[in-house]
Amino acid sequence: NNKPSFWIIGMPVFYSTQANWSDAVPMLFKQFKSVNYETDAVKKLMPELASSKESNETKLHLIYDYIQKNFIIKDNSTDNDFIPQLPEKLIVQHFGSSRELTALFIAMAKNAGIEVKPVFALSQTKIKEIKDIPCRDFIEGIYAFYNNTVINLSLKNAPFGYTGFEKAYLLTDD
Repeated sequence: NNKPSFWIIGMPVFYSTQANWSDAVPMLFKQFKSVNYETDAVKKLMPELASSKESNETKLHLIYDYIQKNFIIKDNSTDNDFIPQLPEKLIVQHFGSSRELTALFIAMAKNAGIEVKPVFALSQTKIKEIKDIPCRDFIEGIYAFYNNTVINLSLKNAPFGYTGFEKAYLLTDD
C-alpha cells in the first residue's frame, strides 16, 4: 500500500484511504452536495432574478452583493469536512462558513437560471513537491466557478472574482 500517511508528511491526510486527488475528488463533492440548497427558503431570497432580463454576469454580481451584505462569514477551525449546514438555518442566522455561502450562491444562481459549479482550489504555494497527496491542509477552499471566473464568498468586501491567491489547481467534479 503506497498511500501517504500522517507519519510521512507530518500532517493528517485527507481521506487516507485515497491514494491521490483523483480518488479523493468524488468524496469531496459528495460531501459538499449532500445537503440540498435548492429549497423554497433559498428561492424566496431574490425571486425577481428568475424573471430578470439582466445579463447572467449582472445577476451573479447582484447575488454576490446580496450575500456579502446580508451574511457574515464564520468558519469553524475544527470542522474538517465539506458538508454545509441546512440552508434554512443559514438564512435564519445570517452567518455561515465559506462552504455554506458558496452553496447558497450556487443555488441562488441556479434559481436565476445560471449554471454555476463548485470547485475546490489547491494552493500552488502549499503543494509544490507533494501535489499528488490528498491532504486537507492543501485545500484553499471551495468556491463558485462561472465562465472561467472563480468566485470567493469567504472574503468580506472583496470585489467579485477576487480569490486572494494568484495561482491554484482547481478540482472539479466533471
